[in-house]
Amino acid sequence: MLGLFQSRGSRLWLSPAATVNMTRKLFQPGGPLGIRDLGNDRYQMQITIPKDQDGRLARECPNSDCSPGYFKVKPGTGITDGQTFAYCPYCRHEATPTDFTTGEQVRYGKDLAVREAHKGIQGIINDALDLGPSGKRKFGGGFISMEMTYKPGTLPHVRQPFEDEVRRDVVCPHCTLDQTVFGLATWCADCGVDIFLTHVGAEVGVTRDMVRDIERRRELLGNRAAAKDLENCLEDAVSIFEATMKAMTRRWLEGRGDSINQVEAQLKKVGNSFQSIARTQE
Repeated sequence: MLGLFQSRGSRLWLSPAATVNMTRKLFQPGGPLGIRDLGNDRYQMQITIPKDQDGRLARECPNSDCSPGYFKVKPGTGITDGQTFAYCPYCRHEATPTDFTTGEQVRYGKDLAVREAHKGIQGIINDALDLGPSGKRKFGGGFISMEMTYKPGTLPHVRQPFEDEVRRDVVCPHCTLDQTVFGLATWCADCGVDIFLTHVGAEVGVTRDMVRDIERRRELLGNRAAAKDLENCLEDAVSIFEATMKAMTRRWLEGRGDSINQVEAQLKKVGNSFQSIARTQE
């Protein structure tokens, strides 16, 4: 049974309840997990959550109605001391930073706790059978003797958290949080300030960089490659415009009190109209 399960930043804190009443504790204090005996057969473990190759930590909105609800932050940026609340960049759901732990991170923490429990059970069996460090015990002597051997099973495998790739990076101009999201988000995950235009500006900036590089690629790869580059940049510009208009429309509809189903129904009617300036105006 797992109790007192919570997360703090990039660490999970678990306090599994132990019910084995023997001399040896189910969980040995210390070790790589910094296990602490809280008394009454309760323990606390400090588990470091792995970051991705860019040093980012996955987060998940606790609001079940939020979509996509998944984002990443770079620890050490943004609010680094005394943060009381964090925010979802998509729906601005407000909760304590520990509430944004992903399902994979929770699973990883539980797997580590179970692995430690297996180690403890093996030790308890070893003590109960009064076996030595070698896991063996001899009985009798002379012509008649018996040896008891205990071979513990393989410890459970602990799989690293599997997290999605999210590749739209932006730094909040207010609290400097380095965050990564799907699509065009609105809110900063640390300070909760509206940074929608920062997201839009970052996307426009990437397209501008691609346009500036066209002449170099023309010299390197020829006119056809440069023409394809320009086509891609134009498509990206249209996509940014469409995504921006959808986000603004969604916010306006939600602001006037429409339900999530009503908002989705309205956007379904719009279809791809935001790919045209004339239809957008209508």
